[in-house]
Amino acid sequence: RFPIILLNGTTGIGYTLSSDIPPYNINEVADATIKLLKNPEAKVKLVPDLPTGCDIIIEDENAFTMQSSFEIDMVNYVITITNTPYMWFIEKLDDQLRILQDNPATKINEIISFDQEQERLEDGLRYVIRCKQCNLYKVLETLFKRIKGFRVRFTTTNMVVVDNDFRTKEFTPRQILRSWINFRLAYKRGWFLRELVEKSARYDMLSGKLFMLSPENLDKTIGIFRSSNNKEEIIQNLVKGYNGKVTSSQANFVKDLHLYELNKAEYATTKKKIAALKDEIDYIHENVADPDKIRDVVIEED
Repeated sequence: RFPIILLNGTTGIGYTLSSDIPPYNINEVADATIKLLKNPEAKVKLVPDLPTGCDIIIEDENAFTMQSSFEIDMVNYVITITNTPYMWFIEKLDDQLRILQDNPATKINEIISFDQEQERLEDGLRYVIRCKQCNLYKVLETLFKRIKGFRVRFTTTNMVVVDNDFRTKEFTPRQILRSWINFRLAYKRGWFLRELVEKSARYDMLSGKLFMLSPENLDKTIGIFRSSNNKEEIIQNLVKGYNGKVTSSQANFVKDLHLYELNKAEYATTKKKIAALKDEIDYIHENVADPDKIRDVVIEED
C-alpha cells in the first residue's frame, strides 16, 4: 500500500532505462501521498533518507551529497566517524586509508592511528582517527577529498517509463507518487465494484431464502422438501411451486438445507444477515458514487 520504489530505492541499468533512485523516509512518503491525495496540485519535496544515517547535503532536485557524520574532540585531537554513506562500508574505506597512509606521497602526516573501536555491533559505528596537535577540520577535509566513500555525490535518475508512443520519460518523485495515487484510486474503486457484485449476489440468494422461510411460506417450503426425491427435484419444485417468485439460483442456494433448519430461528438469522449485508452494500454504493470517499478510504488504509 506504499510506492515501494521510493521506500527501498533501486539501482538498475538497461537500454535508455537506467535508474538510480535513493530510498526515502516512510513517514515523509506517507505525508506527501496524503497531501497529493487531498490536493493533486500540491507542491511536495522529498529528501532522501539513507538507512546508514549519514549527513545529506541537497544540491538540487536531482543531486545531493552523502557525507559521513563525525565527532570532533579538540582536547585529545580525535576524529570519530559514526556512519558511512549509503552502500559504502567502513571496511572498504579503512583499506583505502591504509593504502593512503602507506604511501609517503599521499600520507596525511597529522594522522597517528585509525581503527574501529566500538565494543558491540549494536553500539553503532565508531571509527576513531587519532591525530597530532593540528587543525582537525583541515585533516577531515583532506580525508574526505582523498578517499571516495566518506563523501559521495549522488545524482538521481528517477523511474524511467515508456509511454504509449514508445518514448522514454523520467518520472520525478512527485510524478511517481501521482501515478501511484491514480493506480491506487482506480484499484480501490475496482475492488469496491467487485465486492458490490459479490455482496449483491449473496443478498439476492439470502432474499430468496428469507422469502421461502417467511411465516406465510414456511410450511409450503417444508412440504416441497419432503415431497422431493433429490436435490435437483427440490430446485425444480421450488421454482415451479412459487410460480417464478423464486429463481433457480435461489432454489439452488437453499437446496442443501436440512429439514430441521427450515424453521423460524433460521428465518430470523437470515433476516439479520440481510440487514447487515444491506448496510455493507449501501456503504459500497456511497464510496463508488463519490471519488472523495474512495480517496478518504485510501488515506485511512494506507
